[in-house]
Amino acid sequence: MEKKSESVVAQTMKVDLAGTSYFLVANLNALRGINAALGGLAPAFAKVRDLNFDAMATVLASAAGMKPSAAEFDGLVKDIWQAENKAEIGGALSDYLVVMLNGGRASNDDAGSDGENGGSAPGKS
Repeated sequence: MEKKSESVVAQTMKVDLAGTSYFLVANLNALRGINAALGGLAPAFAKVRDLNFDAMATVLASAAGMKPSAAEFDGLVKDIWQAENKAEIGGALSDYLVVMLNGGRASNDDAGSDGENGGSAPGKS
């Protein structure tokens, strides 16, 4: 039986933090990292919504395909804590989690958007 997908795969999303751009990719590895560290997407979403900086750093690292050392992870948490745009970062990570909840597919509203962050490789630059 052939599966047909009518949904469009979500474009890569970008979060800028402390002068570094992180490219967030919705894939199974990111899902597993978030699930293992935060107990699933729903708890992750709640923690990001509540601006839990450790959870935000966990989602960011998993989404960007990073496997940070303890010191690097602490640096991410510190950068989020000191960022002036915490709400924007939280909003971007929440948007990413919505895409993950949708199986990595863009919502119908996003399917036709040209987005500034499409086509980029995962990770940071």
